[in-house]
Amino acid sequence: MKIPKIPYVNDVLGQLLYVLLTGGECSGYEEIPVNASQPFALNVPEGTVYALVVCEADPTHPVKTKVVRYKQSDTQNNPPSASVGLPLGELGVVEIKGTSCLNAFRAIGIDNGYTHLLRVEYYS
Repeated sequence: MKIPKIPYVNDVLGQLLYVLLTGGECSGYEEIPVNASQPFALNVPEGTVYALVVCEADPTHPVKTKVVRYKQSDTQNNPPSASVGLPLGELGVVEIKGTSCLNAFRAIGIDNGYTHLLRVEYYS
């Protein structure tokens, strides 16, 4: 049985609580190829307050434990790089909560010559 949205979930906090408590409604999906050339952003659908990101390492990468770095804050002035940001490896999962973190999220590959895949499911 689907739990209906209550009237006061029009603000971001209310929407985020709804998603966290009920599972929310899936509002989109995308696959983002990530390499070391530049930081990559999400294409966040309107009304999204939460995203689940799963990293799939390039199958030819020799060490899959740390292939991407990401950040959710200060990405305009200090974007992630090969040495800056939180590491993410094969089948690593990141939860992104709130519109400011969704819009600021950036990820970059650590090593040249490899393309990894971020699979992203969005919820509103």
